[in-house]
Amino acid sequence: MGNDTLFWKNPWFGTIPLKAIFPVLYKKKINKNALISQRVLRLDNGIGFSWQWRTASLRISESADLYDLEDMIKSYDFRTDLFDVQRSFSHDPLKSKVSLLILYTVLWMIWKNRNNWIFERRRARIEILMEDIKVNALHWVKFRCSKTVVDWEKWSSNPYEGIRWVS
Repeated sequence: MGNDTLFWKNPWFGTIPLKAIFPVLYKKKINKNALISQRVLRLDNGIGFSWQWRTASLRISESADLYDLEDMIKSYDFRTDLFDVQRSFSHDPLKSKVSLLILYTVLWMIWKNRNNWIFERRRARIEILMEDIKVNALHWVKFRCSKTVVDWEKWSSNPYEGIRWVS
């Protein structure tokens, strides 16, 4: 990954392309078709970035977005990709699909919580965020995994025990 994945246009960090998460930064880019490997650089002491903007400097709000973007990317494990979780359950298609849906839900809820903080100065307690992740993941699984039955009590403690196929 990185040599064939578009940094801004492909949804490589969750289910939403970065151009949708950071539209102001995307508009300021010179090369909107840059690959991940052209923007994220592996350095001896970690990860670096190579940005090319249309203007010489960024406004304060754009700099804040850039800081958030870089912070998100630094947390990404480039040794593997998001689908390693799915591959680890390749023998069980239901667990594979559930794993991806949970992963996407976690990313979505963190992003949503981040936006609530930035735009509304409203931050959820971690307990509330965790409960929202469980509920939203359950809804996504119900709608995306047809022919399944979910037991909320089991799901809330272990999703893999709380879901099963029905004939």
